[in-house]
Amino acid sequence: MERYTFTNADIDKHKEAWSQTGALTAMLNGYRAAVRYQARITNDMRVKVPAPMVWGMKDLALSQRMALPSRDYCDDGILLFSPEATHWVQHEEADEVNRHLRESIFTQLDVHPRAARKLRRVIIDPC
Repeated sequence: MERYTFTNADIDKHKEAWSQTGALTAMLNGYRAAVRYQARITNDMRVKVPAPMVWGMKDLALSQRMALPSRDYCDDGILLFSPEATHWVQHEEADEVNRHLRESIFTQLDVHPRAARKLRRVIIDPC
């Protein structure tokens, strides 16, 4: 049985959203701008907060060769590869992605107790 990332209901919702006036243009403008106005990346352009990344190894849009250079822009980057996931890794491997994000967040909460107090007020225990 073949597994699909999106259900028919998901696709119907996307089609409905895309059919709204100006929606498709707005979505495409981000890609157009990325090509037209490529920023010069300098050494001072760093992600200074912890940055966990999960990369789908079967992603057709973003090659695996982009993963390490992306992580290298982070002072505290963690890069995990998902062998079976595509561009939609957060949908296809939701449990695994969420587990890694929770681990990252709670590791930071141990390091920054003040942030922990603020976050624990809004985190709902899934149990």
